[in-house]
Amino acid sequence: MLAFLCGILVICTGMLSFFIIFGQNKIEPQIPANQQNENKNLSSIKLETEKSETAVAKEKTRLHVQNGEMTIENQKPNTTETTTAIENSAKIPDSLQENGSIIPVSGIKETETPATAKRLVFVIDDAGHNLTQLEPFLELPFPVTIAVLPMLSYSVQTAQLTNQHGKELILHQPMQAQKASIDPGPGAIKPTMTPEEAAAVVRQNLTAVGSVSGINNHEGSLITENADIMKAVLEICAQKDIYFLDSRTTSNSMVKTAAQNLSVKIWERSVFLDNSQNKDDITQSVRYGMELAERNGIAIMIGHVWSDNLAQTLLDLYPDMVLQGFEITTLSQL
Repeated sequence: MLAFLCGILVICTGMLSFFIIFGQNKIEPQIPANQQNENKNLSSIKLETEKSETAVAKEKTRLHVQNGEMTIENQKPNTTETTTAIENSAKIPDSLQENGSIIPVSGIKETETPATAKRLVFVIDDAGHNLTQLEPFLELPFPVTIAVLPMLSYSVQTAQLTNQHGKELILHQPMQAQKASIDPGPGAIKPTMTPEEAAAVVRQNLTAVGSVSGINNHEGSLITENADIMKAVLEICAQKDIYFLDSRTTSNSMVKTAAQNLSVKIWERSVFLDNSQNKDDITQSVRYGMELAERNGIAIMIGHVWSDNLAQTLLDLYPDMVLQGFEITTLSQL
């Protein structure tokens, strides 16, 4: 009997040891619920912080541009611009826009209430160096304005093709920049000129290019700050019933002052589209212009014919512009 009881005791002890060992192997260390939530929160915070930092970086870039501190990326050294542009050349003109900054439209009050009309105007500068870069803009299925530089190898042909394709033609009048090293090209208005001499240059360029709807400035941060010279230019616009588009290469432009007491339509650029020629950056610039048009009723966006991705980006965004109710037009139609 004693032996029997001892046997049972041994069996029970063995079974108890087995369950204890088995239980230890099965039990996984558990992280307290509050610690789990803390880990999730930390991961979430880290992710949100990374997103926030990215957004802030992008916003800083945009503000940096808006404050006029950013110039065109990959800008080539300023060298003398010649009239020997070669057909089929993909070269960007050496004399680029002097200031790639985005200066908000002045004189237009931005409101909280969306505008009834939402109009977009696209102006393509620096045409006349060749025809290859011009072609994709002429093929766009909506109105665009081509700004032609005077006295270049393909200035006249560019003007003719622009008219043949039903696009708006304007004179891209070269004017001296603040930096004396920047050569605005042939047919330019120089600071040493009198208002009468400047007017003579503009008339000569208009005759060479042909019938235009308006004029805008190429470079010109120095000249557009000269009220006397700009008045002479605007008087020609008034006589010929054409508009003047201030490209706003300087925040100290005197165009508005010069236009006083003159019967002339003047406009101001809202956005430069291709400070960066990266497709995503161009898209962001176009959408920024769309935001301005939502608030102000109109956005005038300037790009450049040598910008490789600009025409295709505009074409890609066109269906979205239509779906959102934007009207794409020209300044002569307003």
